[in-house]
Amino acid sequence: MLTLVSLKEFLMQKNNVSLSELAKSLQEDPMVIQQMLYHFIKKGRVVEKRLTKHCGSSCQSCPVNDTVIYQWV
Repeated sequence: MLTLVSLKEFLMQKNNVSLSELAKSLQEDPMVIQQMLYHFIKKGRVVEKRLTKHCGSSCQSCPVNDTVIYQWV
């Protein structure tokens, strides 16, 4: 079972990581991880960034889980 502490440690090691990579590496459902990420986002410890300002908004061909990067700050 994934904990906030283990997610924090992983993010601190990787620094920049997509939701897909998090889910694969931590073997957890992306929706569960996303909810945990929002905890850190609200605290100002994680920043959510788009790969480009157009990714996820125009052609819709990229998986959403790959167009957003989470960064530990």
